[in-house]
Amino acid sequence: MSDMRGEELLGLLGQDLNAAAVRSFLRALSGRAITTAEQASESLRQLVLHSGVLVVESPIDTRIVALYLQAPDAQTEIGYQGELPYGLQFAWTRKDVVARLQEPDYSGVVGNRNFDAWDAGACMLRVAYGEDDKIKSLAVLPPNPLRKGGRSRRTPRPPRYENNED
Repeated sequence: MSDMRGEELLGLLGQDLNAAAVRSFLRALSGRAITTAEQASESLRQLVLHSGVLVVESPIDTRIVALYLQAPDAQTEIGYQGELPYGLQFAWTRKDVVARLQEPDYSGVVGNRNFDAWDAGACMLRVAYGEDDKIKSLAVLPPNPLRKGGRSRRTPRPPRYENNED
């Protein structure tokens, strides 16, 4: 299991696979071997981990271009067990997520799953839901290229929760 803080996951986007933070994250998941390193397209490679993590990298410069965290279910065996950004929990419903993160910047359907997405500074956080309306996956993606001026349509605010640390 990764001991990386949830918000630190957002910082992995754009980092080289050899960067210390990336190596640390992958090493923490090393008990679950990489199952495939396949060519997804001409410009992307996917590293699928048994831990419910999908890392998408650009083979041009080996930078992470997307990170997907799968909820525990039959397909992923155990799913991602680490901390999620902003205190989210896989057991939460869409209503719980919106209560934590505010109304989404974007909503839609990808595949057969509804999703909500939030601009999170240098990346976009996308949460996909299952038929039971619970979180099925969380994706850290590049920022939306369609936002005006390269900025979010609203000023990002920190999540509305207390992070009590000693």
